[in-house]
Amino acid sequence: MIKDGRITNCQFNDHIDEFNELLLQNLRLVTSNSNSEISDANFDIINNYKKELNLNTKIQKKIYMLTRICISGFSLPTSLLVDFTISYDDFYMVPVLYFRVFQDSSRSIGGNIDEAGVTPITSTEELISNYYSVLNLNDDLNLGPTITLDSHHLIYDSSVWFYIHPCETLRTLKEFMEADNILFTCDSEQAQVLKYLCIWYATYGLGGIFPSISLRLSLQV
Repeated sequence: MIKDGRITNCQFNDHIDEFNELLLQNLRLVTSNSNSEISDANFDIINNYKKELNLNTKIQKKIYMLTRICISGFSLPTSLLVDFTISYDDFYMVPVLYFRVFQDSSRSIGGNIDEAGVTPITSTEELISNYYSVLNLNDDLNLGPTITLDSHHLIYDSSVWFYIHPCETLRTLKEFMEADNILFTCDSEQAQVLKYLCIWYATYGLGGIFPSISLRLSLQV
């Protein structure tokens, strides 16, 4: 069971597949805050997979889920490709989100990037500008938690990833769950972990940064 607002690496590994299934079934693009009553923005999940790593035989295996989504406006020449990963941070004992974003003028399909038509976004200012443009959002809206640039803690490549530092995650999630009495003692461990991950996604996952990319489901999982 979940204690003190934290899950273990083992609990994360045991239940990330169920959460990923919920994510794929219920991830939605919500454009109610757009400048126009009807937005022409389109949203597609074009890749999703789980990667298991055995970094050290003395510790439990590490797992991350990677999902690639495409956000496009039919009237715009470019779309946004967003890769985001969900993994577990051993030091802070919470899930953590990394993501990278590309401008895509080639309209890549099938999960493959046409390198000739894709440009990585490497600043928060450029990220916000493109996000507003593709979704036709009001430019006075704010994104969610503060994001920084960093290397990925499990993917060792030259990519620049956006990252929410998890130093406040444990305290915030504990306060949320205690205030709303989200977790019940009669819940199974699976139900508790799935509720926990749904709250985390809405607060510190992709839904916390981009409120338009929402996980639309009931916490009665």
